[in-house]
Amino acid sequence: MPVANETVALDQSKIVDETTGIQKPALDVFWMDKVDFIEFSPLPTTDDQASLEEWADRLAFIEEDLKRLLRQPYHKFWSQMVFDSSLHLCLDSYLRHAPRCFDVLTHVPEQYQDSLKHVHRLVFMAFLRIATHKESKEHFITPDIFGNILYENFLFDVPKLMDLCVLYGTGNAKLLTKMINNVFSQQPKYTDDLKAVIPTIFEVFDSISSRCGVPEYEAKVSQNAHGKNGLLIMPVVDVKDMLHYLADIAQSLIAFIEIYTPAAEVFSEAGFVNRLAALYEGVVPQLKTALKERQWETRELKVTIKNQLRFAESSIIELCHSLLNRTCIQQILENSDSKGIVQKKSEDFLDAISSILAEKLFVADFDEKHSIEADLQLLQQIDQDNVLDGNRVRFILDGVRATKRKDKKSKTNDITENVGAKAGGEDPRMMAVAVKADDDVGVSAESVDARYESEAYLQEFAGVAVPTDVEISSMISSVQDLLPDLGDGFIEACLEEFNFDVSQVIDKILEEKLPASLNGLDHKMARSVKPKEETLLSQRNNIFDNDEFDVFNKKAALDKSRVHKGKKKEENVEKLLEDKSHVKGMKDLYTELGYTYDNEYDDEYDDTYDTINVGATDADSADELADERAFTTPRILQQINRKSVNDGARYEVTEELPEDPGPPRDEFVQNPAVLREKREQRYQQRQKEKSKTRQDNLKGKPKGQGQDNSTVQARRRKEANKSQRSNHNRKAMASKKMAKGM
Repeated sequence: MPVANETVALDQSKIVDETTGIQKPALDVFWMDKVDFIEFSPLPTTDDQASLEEWADRLAFIEEDLKRLLRQPYHKFWSQMVFDSSLHLCLDSYLRHAPRCFDVLTHVPEQYQDSLKHVHRLVFMAFLRIATHKESKEHFITPDIFGNILYENFLFDVPKLMDLCVLYGTGNAKLLTKMINNVFSQQPKYTDDLKAVIPTIFEVFDSISSRCGVPEYEAKVSQNAHGKNGLLIMPVVDVKDMLHYLADIAQSLIAFIEIYTPAAEVFSEAGFVNRLAALYEGVVPQLKTALKERQWETRELKVTIKNQLRFAESSIIELCHSLLNRTCIQQILENSDSKGIVQKKSEDFLDAISSILAEKLFVADFDEKHSIEADLQLLQQIDQDNVLDGNRVRFILDGVRATKRKDKKSKTNDITENVGAKAGGEDPRMMAVAVKADDDVGVSAESVDARYESEAYLQEFAGVAVPTDVEISSMISSVQDLLPDLGDGFIEACLEEFNFDVSQVIDKILEEKLPASLNGLDHKMARSVKPKEETLLSQRNNIFDNDEFDVFNKKAALDKSRVHKGKKKEENVEKLLEDKSHVKGMKDLYTELGYTYDNEYDDEYDDTYDTINVGATDADSADELADERAFTTPRILQQINRKSVNDGARYEVTEELPEDPGPPRDEFVQNPAVLREKREQRYQQRQKEKSKTRQDNLKGKPKGQGQDNSTVQARRRKEANKSQRSNHNRKAMASKKMAKGM
């Protein structure tokens, strides 16, 4: 801070003291009040009452200091602004941390909202006074000196101007526009600073793309990043900050462009639309995949992240639309009488759309919110002199429509490729720009719609089936199951608008994001079904309906190369039947597999009786029959050789019968009680045998004959484990008694 005797005088701006009438220099450190302004802090995220009260007290101090600042005379106010660094920190902190209108995560308690509104207004009044170089005939600063004061003392910079636009652009658009235009007009260096900010924003876009694992930016991933799986293991706070930054920078730029329109030309010249499209195409799919695959702590957290992602997507799309609208569409409408401006801006619009056609996802989402086809039709209506290239317009239309079909139906099905394939394998781009010899260069919107028949042209060549009345009725019933108050006619109009996608129609209605054309309709409108004319062909039913040769129902031209009438002259039926060339290939195959195939194939041979053993009636010898298979006694005869009971003879058993014949055949599942009884008998038998073996081992042989190893081991095991049984300590107690002499 300057010392008290240091002065900065401006001869171009003298101020008259209201009390003494003495003329003084405009800026002097002597006029500065010795006040330390407090910085503004963001609202505490916790519900701690002490933290909230501390934040409210800080807010009250800032309000009091700003009121004192604005009541100061002109020369004292500017002395304070130039020499007081704490005032700069206070104003800058508020611009950085003040809650935005789109920041739904910040909720200010009701008892502190009035104080925040007062501070919000005072900060705007302070910046408005800073941007005013002349308050009256006596109090003013010359424009040249004013611009230098702003720039050299950093009273304004590009980030501050953007924050002012996003904070105050909604309710004070006219006043803020005048204020910022005054700053840029008095100091042209701010335009150079604006151009210098764009590369920094691009570097941030590249950093976000690398952190999200976009392949083109993997080489730029820092050592602290996590590569392709970064979003799956990235802290939740970092994910929130990244989404919040995307939305914040997009909303700030939108507000800045709406307030200061020349900035749109600066951003467009730097290729900002292309970079935004590339950012959207690379980052959004990665974020959506991570949202599905990552395990979130709570469902509420996942919903919050999903809402932030949707807002970031819509913000990027709105920023691109604002740039194209300000630089092209609005310029064309305002200068429709100037042929040169209309032609130049129309070409700029076509160049911008052509450059982003490769970004399929971005173009599809952009066209869903802001119809590119409607903008092209507007350009063609204004183009009275046919200066636009009709081929180029048709190419863009085909590209946009193909992108929509690819996004709705399949990510791998490109409509333009199907159009080229159906037309004979030609390049789809050449198909899109092909015109007749007598066509004019300029094409109006009506001729384009007539040529391509709106959606029907793409549906016909891309193989997209148009739903029947029965299918449409089923779709309407599906929507009315959730939204019973809507009429059939309104739902049918919504289905036609969103390509008969039921889920998308329900989402748009619930989110209240229907186009203006649908919002103007009566939501209870009934469906008008046009009766079909009954013809002879409509009554015809055939199994070959709707196949590739159905000339009655299919609108596309029949492929005549697949149709042949009569027999071909070069083919002879007898020669074809006598051709046995394929037999040689079969013979080689059987030879490789180890089969012998001596006889030539005869298609007249009768093999009906080949499986019947016709040689069994030959007079074979007994030796030959014995060699093939030995005689076996039947099983029923092996069990019991029975004699007649009437003779009184006893049964003669030729073979021993099994002790356990097993369960009878008709017993599907044995009785569980019987199974448990048998299992218990087997267990008791094993325990008895084990105990007998153990007792025999303990007993051993008589003395003098020696003992086996099993007996020695059994006795050692009994001695070691006898403490587990009752009276196990009798030996120890006996030893204790003996030790005491008892």
